[in-house]
Amino acid sequence: MTIATRFVTGKIPPLESLSPYFEYKMMVKLQTGEQLTREEKDQLFERIVVSQPKGCIHLHGWKFDFTPYMRRIWVKLSDYGILEVYAPDKTSVRNYWGHNVIEMSSRCSTFPSSWQHR
Repeated sequence: MTIATRFVTGKIPPLESLSPYFEYKMMVKLQTGEQLTREEKDQLFERIVVSQPKGCIHLHGWKFDFTPYMRRIWVKLSDYGILEVYAPDKTSVRNYWGHNVIEMSSRCSTFPSSWQHR
């Protein structure tokens, strides 16, 4: 399995040169089946939640796709509405947004009908 895929056509550093970066280390840990610590899960979610596309992190021309290792979670927030996020677990989501989380659901393919805007 590849650690990252190239997403630019210009000159970029070799993938091995990114080994000191957090994203590279976490991808290697996940691919080898190692468990992440709570701090690693929270830090990984913080980096994933601000990235586009969802579940991927771009770094120096390389795309690290964490979606196979994350859960898709629908989050209803008091300030932002309803968001679809990829996270290691619900605890990471709650640690990131804290009291703004109204409800979370990871069992549905689309957000629950009870969350429709009226």
